[in-house]
Amino acid sequence: MIERCLVNPSVAFLGPATLWAGLWLPAPSVAPAWPTDPAAARQESSAAADFTLDPVSPNPFERETRISFRLGERLFEGEGEVRVTMRVFNILRQVVAVPVALDERGRPGSALEDMSYERPGYYEAFWDGRDREGRLSASGPYFVELRVGDQAQVRKILLVP
Repeated sequence: MIERCLVNPSVAFLGPATLWAGLWLPAPSVAPAWPTDPAAARQESSAAADFTLDPVSPNPFERETRISFRLGERLFEGEGEVRVTMRVFNILRQVVAVPVALDERGRPGSALEDMSYERPGYYEAFWDGRDREGRLSASGPYFVELRVGDQAQVRKILLVP
């Protein structure tokens, strides 16, 4: 025998919302950098040949993490330099921090915001788990976005206590 289940019509429609970390959040007023449709996903996969945001290590992390990325040769065809920006977002898509670029010896350099690169290769950035004001960020999920021109790739990371 099949039992019937009544659905409350007032909760059947949630409106434009996104499920993030188990929370329903209203749709953002600004278009997200993350692909939300198949055409954008195809465009991102073709951009993967040009640049790649590698898995973050360690992840999850307690205090600091390194973020590796590759800039491919096709990015440098016809142009002398490539502009790169990396940002850390919280689950509300608010910018929390801008990681710091590491030099060839692994020493911290400048914030990776609209930074100029002159040649292809593998590069690394560093985030110490602090926000833009230098305060320790709350534990939880974050997203690292690597933006090269008008293309972006995103990785999920987890800051634990």
